[in-house]
Amino acid sequence: MEIPFRLVRRDAPVSAADAFLLFANDAGTLATACALFGELPTVFALQNGFLLLPSISETRALPGTIRLRRLAGDLFVPTDANLLPALLPDEASGLTRDRGLVILAGGTVLAFDVTRPLPVTSWLKPSARRRADWRPYPERPERPNTLMVIERPVPPVTAVIEILGAGAPDGTRPHSGTGEDENADAGVPEEARPRKGGSMLGRAAAGAGLVAGGFLAWLGKQFGSNKLARIGGDLARKALERVPRLSEKLFGEQEAALREVLRQLQSGDIEKGLQHAPIAVADPDQPASVGTNAKLARRDPRYSLRDLVGTGRGGGTAWLGGGDVWLELAREYRRLAAEASARGDHRRAAYLYGVLLRDLRGAANALVAGGLFRDAAVLFRDRLNDPRAAASAFERAGIHDEALRLFEKLALYEEAGDLLRRLGDEDRAVAFYLRAANRLRNDRKFLAAGDLALSKAYHRDVAADLYRLGWQHSGSAESITCATRLLDGYAATNDRSAFDHFLNEAESALADRPRDGGRFFNYALSSSTEFLPEDARADLTDRVRLMFAAHLRTHALIGGASGLVGELFRADRVWSAPVHRDAAFAAHSRSAPSEPPKPAPPREPDRRLVTGPVTAVVAVRGTFDAVVAGTGEIVCWRVTDGIVQSIATKSERVTALSASARGDVIYAITTSTDGTWRLRCFAADRGGTFRPTTQYTLATNESAGFSVYLQAAATFHAGEHRVVVSTPEEHLAFVGPYLQSDLMNPFIGDDGTVHLLVETGDGGIWCWEGQRIWHRSSTDPTLCLWNAPAVGSHVDWLAPTPSVLEIAMAASTGQVCWAEFDAHDTKKGQNRSAFTAPSTFYRAACLVAPNTIVAAADPNEVHWLRVAGNQLIVSATVTLSIPTVVVSLIARPDPNEVVAILSDGGGCRIQRP
Repeated sequence: MEIPFRLVRRDAPVSAADAFLLFANDAGTLATACALFGELPTVFALQNGFLLLPSISETRALPGTIRLRRLAGDLFVPTDANLLPALLPDEASGLTRDRGLVILAGGTVLAFDVTRPLPVTSWLKPSARRRADWRPYPERPERPNTLMVIERPVPPVTAVIEILGAGAPDGTRPHSGTGEDENADAGVPEEARPRKGGSMLGRAAAGAGLVAGGFLAWLGKQFGSNKLARIGGDLARKALERVPRLSEKLFGEQEAALREVLRQLQSGDIEKGLQHAPIAVADPDQPASVGTNAKLARRDPRYSLRDLVGTGRGGGTAWLGGGDVWLELAREYRRLAAEASARGDHRRAAYLYGVLLRDLRGAANALVAGGLFRDAAVLFRDRLNDPRAAASAFERAGIHDEALRLFEKLALYEEAGDLLRRLGDEDRAVAFYLRAANRLRNDRKFLAAGDLALSKAYHRDVAADLYRLGWQHSGSAESITCATRLLDGYAATNDRSAFDHFLNEAESALADRPRDGGRFFNYALSSSTEFLPEDARADLTDRVRLMFAAHLRTHALIGGASGLVGELFRADRVWSAPVHRDAAFAAHSRSAPSEPPKPAPPREPDRRLVTGPVTAVVAVRGTFDAVVAGTGEIVCWRVTDGIVQSIATKSERVTALSASARGDVIYAITTSTDGTWRLRCFAADRGGTFRPTTQYTLATNESAGFSVYLQAAATFHAGEHRVVVSTPEEHLAFVGPYLQSDLMNPFIGDDGTVHLLVETGDGGIWCWEGQRIWHRSSTDPTLCLWNAPAVGSHVDWLAPTPSVLEIAMAASTGQVCWAEFDAHDTKKGQNRSAFTAPSTFYRAACLVAPNTIVAAADPNEVHWLRVAGNQLIVSATVTLSIPTVVVSLIARPDPNEVVAILSDGGGCRIQRP
């Protein structure tokens, strides 16, 4: 049966476009469109037009183009449309394996060759310009005729603001003179000071203008007149432009005032310091007048929701003086806020975050931690535009109507049902649960929809229909689980007829899927102990035994029966050990004669995970899955189930990832084009859908080598997930999905660059910081210390015991480095290391077992390595016939299997021969 594709309009178009379709036949129109991009896009030829593929997603609309979004692979549709019938990622990738496709309304489909982008020279050529005859400049005279004046230009006011805002150079201090006294600061060379400017009368007039401007600005602030304040600021600015040396006194007094506030806060006189503490972070969205004096306004440091809600609204006053004192003040505010949260003064912490640091999310999180849910909810709803967090806070505050309204607005029907059930409104709760199940059904998550309808809505018939849909959707990995749920339903209702009919249906549907059949029928045998009578269960056992034997006979002809025995006749409470041994013996004896090994056929990636190039990979250590970040997206590959879950779609570049043990909480470090670094958190709900919870902006510096370390394996303590981040500026620890600050600092060492942090199950800590590796036991405070090897590309680790750490990595020289550190004897720590031969260049490595490493070598070979003295010896090799290189390897439960992540965003499972 052939079903044509069609497009339907989305409720809301996607904001970011992955590509643009331009209908044009001339190069001029194409060049005009490409000029609108910051970086030239990749161009593909289409029928009667071109496809423009920018390097990053674009949120703006380009004249004369159609905005497109990428469904999967190289399949594009308009941003305001959905494709019906929907395709699985594998189906979409297979559809576009040989060519790219653009599907438009009305059934129009345009194809393009993804391997042949148009070179720029084919549609853009420089034009020839006619130039006049060349002649040299006249010779320069030996010396000028007249020397009039020598002066240093004064930068404009905007440049002064940028220079002072970036911090003063090291070893400098503000001038203490009045600005006109020649002897005010004899230690400062005259040529280093701003020029005097103007005559004596002009300087006096400029000084009067500065005073008048400050007075007018003060009057405007007192009477709420922005116009009057603006006039005063302009008058003061003109005075400073006329006589730049007037700024010496003003800037010096402003810095002195800020340093006095900083001294009071650091010396413990916090209440007095906070009464005059200025806001340390400027609001980029609000205009500000230039401050013409050094007086700090008095403020009430007590907590007030009105102050938080009004933060950032209305213009303020900006000081040009202060230099790097502003940064020191911000750090001090954060320290005081963390201390206030630790001692339970969450109102003070919220004031510091929200008013003085303009960090409203930090203030809201502090209020939640302190039980001030209503105030936090108002901030989330009115200022942060985070209705999900606001709904949760309103519920905890007891304002159920508003929480329910927000839950329904966000289509969080399950959360709304939970709230109504707690309130005793059972009928409405069931209605919301059914709406949630229907939403999951529309998303083709039949198993989660059925579980919700059964466990919360108590509608067994609705759940059965949803499980039936999941079973009929045989291409999904959860179809067998849905089938077992149907068996449970028939057993619970004692429906023998439906049970037997479904067994016949499953036998026919799984005839060519022996492994799925083994899962299903073994479950049927194990779950029917109490349901079926003894004779009926014996008949079912014989029936399944004959079915499994037929599968083994078929696979014996092709030499695959031995691997199938363990999945069919499992030695457990279903099949006894003698039956398992007999099946294994029969499969071995009937196996086809062995043949000489043949070269491995070309292998394509098992999964297309993300759009390349891959920027970050992390292993989910509890489930042996993989989290991968590519161009604009983050996914989680559930390897065993064969599912690729979308975590986030972001235009920012992801540089590091972290995952909880089960892969239900994911952390990501992202960086944007403006140099802002953020820590983002994503958590999975009951249906397995990941949603963003919050983000934290990291403090950065202007160094070119700025990097961030994110703990790869998030830990779980006291019912909350915990992750740590290290930057050249600070070490941070966060608790919970809303990234609440944690004062417990697991870092140990000498404040160097952090390369690895491992927290063992007993509370011990391993920390690779700078050039040393440290270990601190949970029972013995004595620190063990070793010299660390040279840092590699990605450090993988394994802790066989809490006192032993193994690391493996591919060094920059191409060698694989393995090292073991033993802290059983805290007085004399033991360590040993081994390396591969320098003749082979390796790109990635991972530990699959103690003393066993798997590494990816050029050209695309995967080596199993074992430790032999101080050398790593190759014990097995697999050659991959794929065009792209392996960038990361992830261990699996079986040390004879690994997962390889490819540079173009693909992934494959590799078995040891």
